[in-house]
Formats: sequence, structure tokens, C-alpha cells
Amino acid sequence: MGLTLAAIGGAGGVVATLALREDGQSPTAGIAGASAPDPRTVEVVRRDISAVVAIDGTMLPLPAFSILAPSDGIVRHTWVGGQGGEVSEGAPVFRLKARDVRSSVAARFERWLVPDGGEVVGGVPVAQLRYLGFGLQGALPPTDAYRLLSGDLKATGSITGGPAGFDCTLLEVPSVEPNPEAGSAASPTVVCAVPQDVRAFAGLQGQIAITSGQVTNVPTLPVTAVAGSADRGEVSLVLDDGTVTIREVGLGATDGAIVEITSGLDAGMRVLASPPALVR
Repeated sequence: MGLTLAAIGGAGGVVATLALREDGQSPTAGIAGASAPDPRTVEVVRRDISAVVAIDGTMLPLPAFSILAPSDGIVRHTWVGGQGGEVSEGAPVFRLKARDVRSSVAARFERWLVPDGGEVVGGVPVAQLRYLGFGLQGALPPTDAYRLLSGDLKATGSITGGPAGFDCTLLEVPSVEPNPEAGSAASPTVVCAVPQDVRAFAGLQGQIAITSGQVTNVPTLPVTAVAGSADRGEVSLVLDDGTVTIREVGLGATDGAIVEITSGLDAGMRVLASPPALVR
């Protein structure tokens, strides 16, 4: 059997599909100028995923952090203590859509980043505070930041040569502008707020293990078979007749090796082991 071409119409336009050859070679083998995609396939299988990322951290005293808007809406200030005032753990700082947004740790108030009555979108920093203790501060890998910062996070800290396995509240650090002259790029930074009963010293090194939840018995694929890493992606789906077509899929939790498929595929389906090209 030779190369079979077909055209499929859809909302996204016309997508070309390729039939795998009976000899097992790439459908583009022997075509001048064509790059040969990997014909090997992987199956969508159900697995459990614990999404955990470990990052290096440095111990800092009184680290600054931001309280983010949990959704779109109008910000109403409720904290009236002024700059330098102490905010107790769980104290409301502002209201958004009739919901009190509270400080998750004991802190010192520094400044408002959004004025009273200001309209924001979800995720925007509204107030800057300073944790009244030590914190392990580290930068999230850019490839993990998007999915982690949109999840329900838990964190465990460890200090090199010191205490390990202590639970800590994860705080987001105010954004720092990148320095083009130094070749640096902006990267989301987080602080693991070290509990008061854990002995710590400034400058110590450690690690932060961040867990963004666990999912059970969900359809999964290796991340190497998917184009994209958060929310939406694409795969090369192998149909029953041997043709290959591009399929958009929803993406969920990942541990860096496998990724949850939330829509577009069912367990038992097969895709090419290599992701589709982003430019077609």
C-alpha cells in the first residue's frame, strides 16, 4: 500500500491525514524534502498522577509576598492598619465579589498594588506583605509555572543539613522585572513559609517540594507524545483504518513524564509517539 491522502473539513479548516504504510515505514518515506515522522505509537492508558515538582531554595528572613485576586472583579480594601501594620494569620485583607480574601500567614502589611475600587482579573497581585519569619525562596521552572500556579498547592520544605519534611504555606513573591542587559528572564518565584518552630538561619540552602494535587484512574499519555503542556494540546491520532489525523486534546495534571488527557481521547486509543509539528 502506498501513501494515502485525505482531506477532512472542520471548524478549524482542512486537516490532511496520512495512512501508515503496510511496511511499517513513515508515510512520507521516499518523498523528497519531507521530514519522516516517527511511526511508532503509544496507547492512552489510565493511571494515577501525583503532580510534584522539587525546586532549590535559599533561606531568607522576612520574605515579601503578594496576595492575588482569586477571580475577576472589583477590589474593596478591608485592611485598615496601614503600612507596617501586623496582619494576623487568616485576617481579611480585601473583598472581591462578596468574598473575603485573607492572609494565609502572619505578616506585616507593606503596600496596596491595586487601589480601592480597582477592577482586576484573576491572578493579579492586589497587596504586598512580608512574612514574619523565615522562608525558603526559589524560582519555578518556566515549563511548570503555568500549571502549578493555577492549582491547589501544597508544599513541603527541607533544609540542607537540617530539618526536613516540614509542611509549609506556599506564597507567591512579587514579580521582578527581567534585566535584558544581564540576559536574565522573568521567572515566577515562590516562598515556602517555614513554620516558627523550625530552626532556620539566613542563607541556608534547601528544597521545596510542590504538590498541585493528585488525580486517580485518568486517561494519560507520555508528555513526549503531546504538543503543548497546559490546558490544551495536540496529538497525532491513529485511526482504526491506519490513517493519522491531528486531534486537539485537553490537558490536566502532569508529573513531568506523563500528562492527564481531560478531553479528546479515550483509554485504548493510540497516537504517534512523536507530537505533531506546531507549524503546518
